Amino acid sequence: MFGIKSAVTILDFFSYFQDAYLIDFVPQFSYSLKAQNRNPKKVYAMDMGLVTAISTSFSENLGRKLENLVYLHLRRKYTSIHFFKEKGECDFLVSQKEKYPMLFRYVIMSLMKISRGNMRA
Repeated sequence: MFGIKSAVTILDFFSYFQDAYLIDFVPQFSYSLKAQNRNPKKVYAMDMGLVTAISTSFSENLGRKLENLVYLHLRRKYTSIHFFKEKGECDFLVSQKEKYPMLFRYVIMSLMKISRGNMRA
């Protein structure tokens, strides 16, 4: 597509984007560091205005934007952020200084129902 033939080059570009604070990666939760590095990561934009300006999507992607905004908020408060996925998915699992982790899936789903005008949250 862009004439890039090496996976290493693509990973280098992602690293450059992350160093420039354009994107950030959230690893999948696992007690194994090897599994965390091997599993796919979720990508979040650091500037929602830039995403909106360069988006080629025909839909508003409200769910994705809301998830991204929640990530940006959690990033200000917590240093350890993961997502959890087995049978279902939990968007955010955060922990702070050996306290029990907090899960944030229900909050996002409730906000999505409210934002769509469905007040059954």
